[in-house]
Amino acid sequence: MDFLLQHTAEVELLFAKNIFGAKDIKIIAHTVIVKQDTGEWKDLENALSVLRLSCKTLLTILYKQEEED
Repeated sequence: MDFLLQHTAEVELLFAKNIFGAKDIKIIAHTVIVKQDTGEWKDLENALSVLRLSCKTLLTILYKQEEED
């Protein structure tokens, strides 16, 4: 069940890295590699931690954008 949370966070970090050029982001998208959710809770705290990081990262990038961007 934490797969979707983890996947969302990984894709958001990939978006920040690839679209906004945030080259300092180091991400391995495990959920994209695995491509399958077993429906089991594995590590909820880790998934939430990565999700918080992705949210903070995207917000920081978005706040730095100029109106013309």
